[in-house]
Amino acid sequence: MRFNKNYKRGLSLLFLLLIISSGITLVRNISKNNLIDENALSISALDDPMEDNDDFGSAWYVDPNWYPGLIIEGYDEDWFRTYLNLGETIDVSIYFSHIDGDLELELYDPSYMQRTGSYSSTDDEYVSFTANISGDWRIRVYRLSGSVDVYYDLDIWLSTGDDWMEENDEFSSAWWIDPNKYHDLKIVDYDEDWFRFYLNYDDFVEVHIYFNDFDGNLELELYDPSNNFEVGSYSSVGDEFISFTADESGDWRIRVYRVSGDSNIQVN
Repeated sequence: MRFNKNYKRGLSLLFLLLIISSGITLVRNISKNNLIDENALSISALDDPMEDNDDFGSAWYVDPNWYPGLIIEGYDEDWFRTYLNLGETIDVSIYFSHIDGDLELELYDPSYMQRTGSYSSTDDEYVSFTANISGDWRIRVYRLSGSVDVYYDLDIWLSTGDDWMEENDEFSSAWWIDPNKYHDLKIVDYDEDWFRFYLNYDDFVEVHIYFNDFDGNLELELYDPSNNFEVGSYSSVGDEFISFTADESGDWRIRVYRVSGDSNIQVN
């Protein structure tokens, strides 16, 4: 584990992905003496299983979940609807290759008013919003450019507070994770997120966190089993990345925290 500003994004080893609510971080734990093939094959059906969902009125109902293998064919649009209660926060991410085409992501309230959108010129889009009315909210996915069909994955997450790994606010309460990608994490206010995982001596680890820098600035650090700081990432332009070779075996920790911003941050 790019999926309201009161949310977190995630981690991945693909380890951990975080948002300022927090999101996703990618961590890779690869022993120099035990390399593996990380290539994967993904096969999707020729037709999008949710068609025809081309406008607000025909939006396909979805529960919060992960929906892989969707398609934007030509300049078609995909619409989805999900029920939100007053005060619930929805986080939506779409994952795709920008080389195939530029997809955009928007969120509409039950009265067909657009409330937020994501329009980057790179891979993936992410929005987060707290509902101010109850009802069926809509998600719109459409293409801005490109000449071939664009395959994408849709991730929807609802929350009313912290992410599902809380309470993991300090070194001693760090949440155990295996090398993987973790979606739908959050940094709420100036809370911290800590994660732990085992490294053998001479194992090499990579950690990524992906988030929207407009929501706030997150930082990423790695600590050894004795709670000694080893390395950190402190850019001011969004997303952070560190890599390190373990000089001892044991439970190592990842620390994610915010240094600026006044909203919660989603990490993917």
